[in-house]
Amino acid sequence: MVITSGCCLEKFVMNHLINMYCKCEDLESGITLFSVLPRKNVMSYNILIGGFVQNGDLDSAKILFDEMPERNLATWNAMVGGLIQFEFNEEGMCLFGKMHGMGLFPDKFTLGSVLRGCVGSKEVKLGQQIHGYVMKSGIDFDLVVGNSLAHMYMKCGNMSDGEKVLRDACS
Repeated sequence: MVITSGCCLEKFVMNHLINMYCKCEDLESGITLFSVLPRKNVMSYNILIGGFVQNGDLDSAKILFDEMPERNLATWNAMVGGLIQFEFNEEGMCLFGKMHGMGLFPDKFTLGSVLRGCVGSKEVKLGQQIHGYVMKSGIDFDLVVGNSLAHMYMKCGNMSDGEKVLRDACS
């Protein structure tokens, strides 16, 4: 119907179709649509990267990420989160460092992923640095970040700091 109506030239419609195919686990159709999309935007790339990550194809996600002419925070979150989700913790945290070095500020999704990476690689020092950033940035009251911080401390064997984070979050 999209093709016969002529809407296939609309980025908005095509992005939603790519997203639908990726979420319905028909990644090949999503890739095909992406390849014929005449005017790709950041969202087009982000959707396909998310599809690759969802299907565990991190190599294709990395290739697409590297090819992107422009990235936004959602792009970085998808890659950092995807790498850490599949336990490539050091690589995910390295990518986080590059992101931060480019002047992009992490949001609660970035921080949650990186804190999970700290747990996976037992990088409590990086977790403490992130905790300092969270305190300075004023997002320490966010439930997701507070829980991620507490989880990181406790899983890394520092129960007292984990409990303190939980107490501070509840007050």
